[in-house]
Amino acid sequence: MAVAASMTTQVEFQDRRQYLTAWLELALVQRQSRRAQRLTKQAGFPTVKTLEGYNFGPVTSSRDGAG
Repeated sequence: MAVAASMTTQVEFQDRRQYLTAWLELALVQRQSRRAQRLTKQAGFPTVKTLEGYNFGPVTSSRDGAG
């Protein structure tokens, strides 16, 4: 019910029908978003990795005389 209360302040309207339509659309979008988050978590995908901390410097080999 807390979600419904917070959604009430997010919906602008001119009349009751417009308010109800906007409120239901917002509820549907939020429900779909939570479902996608839940299913993604349940699937157990690996952590998202980025190239942010990657060192693009020269590659070195730990083997001596490799060739």
